[in-house]
Amino acid sequence: MTCVTNEPRGLHRYYVVKPATKQFFPLPNPKTKHFTRHPVGMIVLRSHPLRFKLVRLSNSTHSHRNNTLLLRCEVFDSECWSWKKQRQLDIIDHNVQPLPLQRDEEKYLEPESPVAARGSLHWLTFHGRVSAFHGDTSDTWECFPLPREIREKDRYEGAMQLAEYEGKLGAMFTGWESGVMELWVLERYCGDEKRWEERLRLDLKERAAVRVLGFCDADTVVLERRDGGVAVCEFRVGRMTVVEGLRCTSWLDGIFVVRSDLERTEFGRPDGKKDVGFERKRKRRRKKKKKVDSCLERELDMC
Repeated sequence: MTCVTNEPRGLHRYYVVKPATKQFFPLPNPKTKHFTRHPVGMIVLRSHPLRFKLVRLSNSTHSHRNNTLLLRCEVFDSECWSWKKQRQLDIIDHNVQPLPLQRDEEKYLEPESPVAARGSLHWLTFHGRVSAFHGDTSDTWECFPLPREIREKDRYEGAMQLAEYEGKLGAMFTGWESGVMELWVLERYCGDEKRWEERLRLDLKERAAVRVLGFCDADTVVLERRDGGVAVCEFRVGRMTVVEGLRCTSWLDGIFVVRSDLERTEFGRPDGKKDVGFERKRKRRRKKKKKVDSCLERELDMC
């Protein structure tokens, strides 16, 4: 998984993390002067040896053109251990009439984290479509619609979400009044003609829940409860387990399932070299810490 830390002066530091073995490794920084507009997405293309890609979407220098929002796209590939800038990205599909830009709504992608499935990252757009980044091919983008049954629903009558379900891309719609969640799975992914199939209907009201946070497997779902708590529901057997000490707040956008072994992974550049910029910063920090420690020791001696 990927973690981003906030550092002084508005800078960020990117790390790749393996929680099962408590390993973390610093990554080179992208152009952080551009504001990160959406959560960074990660796809793992190979486990042995490890190869992964990160996708970062940020504000372009020239954000507006023809009433369309432009995003700057940068891709990190662990195989070459560097960030590469792609062309400016028109997130809106040209076949769809653009929404009028408002000062407080200059965005077209939903704010949730992208969903990884089938070697691609997927963002839900405000138009009821999916913007997909195919990292397993040649870093290409594609835009395709949600299933018609979800796309034709009124956005103000419920919530649309994307999810990973059994390794495939899923699309959900949860009605505000009915409390019923519909799950459609993209069975035919390749080619121009996508095929969605309805896989599941779940009554959230019966389970005192308001939305789905994610799927652990085909029969287990993580729910946000009405009281703000989090529960794990095994809906095939009718078992509900409330997670103690975990509550939904504004910073909890979703649940990310981490499947991992317990073997240590060799992180780092393919050529074996170290990130020079990070090593230089770490040496400066150590030097500064030694200086502070020596000052404290002198003050203590004077007491």
